[in-house]
Amino acid sequence: DMVNWSQDHITQHLLHIHSVAPDRVGVFGLCRQDEHRDRIKPIYVHSKLIVVDDEILFTGSANMDDMSFFFSSEIAMNIYDSDIGE
Repeated sequence: DMVNWSQDHITQHLLHIHSVAPDRVGVFGLCRQDEHRDRIKPIYVHSKLIVVDDEILFTGSANMDDMSFFFSSEIAMNIYDSDIGE
């Protein structure tokens, strides 16, 4: 379906970017141990933070797909400032 294709598409792009610049790209997820401490469960947080070249900051709930850009109620903020990385 379209949702799985979209997630796979985003994952493929992130993996490609990471393969080109592994020292400059990180993809992180949150997880927790369950009550039995023998399994790890994901924590769902609908937010992203991207810093590009220490000058551009993007944060918000919008995904990088057509659904978020054109059909969903999402919010995002972009800041361009050459002093972000300092």
